[in-house]
Amino acid sequence: MRAAVPGFDRLVAGTYRRLRTLPVRPGGLLHGDLCLPNVLIGSNLYDPLGRDGHFAWCVRVLADPGITALLR
Repeated sequence: MRAAVPGFDRLVAGTYRRLRTLPVRPGGLLHGDLCLPNVLIGSNLYDPLGRDGHFAWCVRVLADPGITALLR
């Protein structure tokens, strides 16, 4: 992912910074895209060379100027 997304380390740091501002809520975590096709169990779930659809989706999202600006 680092090789495919310019400024990846900065985006990760921005994500962590924003997550730390969220209020602590006991009980769990709700993922906005939780559906059966996204529940992956086992090993070798993703292509290590980034040829799977999830990798491509992540690169597109992290390259979006709105997302990039938000995570700065």
